[in-house]
Amino acid sequence: LEGAEEAASHVADTLASEVGLPLKHLGTEVHSGSMMLHPREGSTQFGEEKTYLGSVNLVYKSGIEENVDFIAGDPLDDGASGEVLDVWMHNLLAEEMGVNIGEELNVGVTLATNPIPIRVRGFWTASDPEDEYWFKHPGTTMKDNLIVRRQDYITHVEPLLAAKSGQVNWHVILD
Repeated sequence: LEGAEEAASHVADTLASEVGLPLKHLGTEVHSGSMMLHPREGSTQFGEEKTYLGSVNLVYKSGIEENVDFIAGDPLDDGASGEVLDVWMHNLLAEEMGVNIGEELNVGVTLATNPIPIRVRGFWTASDPEDEYWFKHPGTTMKDNLIVRRQDYITHVEPLLAAKSGQVNWHVILD
């Protein structure tokens, strides 16, 4: 994440100088890549035999808190998670899965690797999905992404991944 943030300014400066227009917006988005979501051990909420709930990405996206509405639970804050990673889930995924605020699940690189526990702290939706902040419509591109705080990405997500991230995106808008 820190390397992606450092590279972002170089990417934006190079693009702005080559095109000859000033920078209007620079956003950094770092994804874990596809992670396996599954219920906590002993949970029967999703059925007795259900061990796999789907694939999700753990994502840090700069400036997201100013571009979303938190429709249930807690808003994204500057805090830090303890042993359980706090995540914010898109309301469409929460409705689809039947997840509740405060629910704890597990996420891991595979079903066989040691998972990390996550806690759903809130549900969000884009304030304005047509705003230029969003590269593409967030109802489709961000639905399966669990939002995490910057420090939580560094502390909890990077250690799971050999490359520390599965994907980095820079959203550059020139004026």
